[in-house]
Amino acid sequence: ISQNENPTRGASKWYVYRVNVNFTTTNYFWDFPQVGHDQDAVIFTANIFAPSFVGSSMFAVAKARLYNGLGWTVPVWHPAYGSGLTGTLAPPVVLDQNSRTYLLAAPSYVSPGGTAVTKYTLTNSSRPNAIALASATINVSVPYYIPPNGRQPGTTATLDSLDCRFGNWSTQDGDSIWNAHSVNFGGSPWAWSIWYEFDTVANTQVNRGSMIGAAGYDDFMPHIAVNRLGDIFAVWTS
Repeated sequence: ISQNENPTRGASKWYVYRVNVNFTTTNYFWDFPQVGHDQDAVIFTANIFAPSFVGSSMFAVAKARLYNGLGWTVPVWHPAYGSGLTGTLAPPVVLDQNSRTYLLAAPSYVSPGGTAVTKYTLTNSSRPNAIALASATINVSVPYYIPPNGRQPGTTATLDSLDCRFGNWSTQDGDSIWNAHSVNFGGSPWAWSIWYEFDTVANTQVNRGSMIGAAGYDDFMPHIAVNRLGDIFAVWTS
């Protein structure tokens, strides 16, 4: 954490936190870490393996502690404690002062297809004695499946298009939250990239769109960012 207003200044100093995220004596592996934040806290998530996948983990640290170089102790949701979460769990970047913070996970599906995503509601993110997490599901309009790997010109080697997970943080503003993932639809021979806007209060899908280079292309590894006007900036591999 930068200690002054200009983190690029040569003489800038930093608070550096080194955190042992194993949390237990068991050799848990912390994989696919992500970071997001709301008005009050910085939020960390990851997939946990021991050695196979056993669930996702999450903890949040008050910005006031981090920005002032203070120590901290916080609750951790972790499979070792019987509180593992759906993987892969995407934390949000929250653009407003909402008292509720939403995390999303798109479970992997082969058959009969994914028809919903998991939404977690995080409250009191910066207060260890009051922090709470509750889950719900949001239905999507078109069932999705694990996509095929991305093909490359001039070689039979392919690139991992992941497993329907949201591979980047969400953007949250007002009652809306946005994210994107790579999917397949009912056995089509290529990967698609799909974005969603969800209503976090009604738990409904509001909007949906695709990022597609051309028919027959593999479009995967999407990442989106959204501004307060609802404009979406998208990048992906095609």
